[in-house]
Amino acid sequence: MYTWTIVFGVLYDLYYYGNVGIFAFCLPMMVFLLNHMIHYVRPSLSAYMMIFLLCTIWVLYGSYFMQCIFQIVQIDFVGYMVLYAAPTLLFSALVYYIALLYGRRFFLHRPLVA
Repeated sequence: MYTWTIVFGVLYDLYYYGNVGIFAFCLPMMVFLLNHMIHYVRPSLSAYMMIFLLCTIWVLYGSYFMQCIFQIVQIDFVGYMVLYAAPTLLFSALVYYIALLYGRRFFLHRPLVA
């Protein structure tokens, strides 16, 4: 899984930023955090949503701080939160919730645990 996240991170970096490093670092760290957090929670929809949101926040803010270090972005933290992070988190959470809700019901044929 780490290899795939590095490959996708490098491709994302090359396409959007023209240099390698930001998402090639943030995505494998997200998988590392996810692998360590999943052992401490009881399997439920709310636990999966919380872990997903924490990992998404890590990627968003980790990439923002790395962009500031490399002087790629010229926006302040509050502006970044309002313009980019909040809409991304809201949309991602909605899509992930729908995928969890219907994916478990239709593909795994098991009822949801609330």
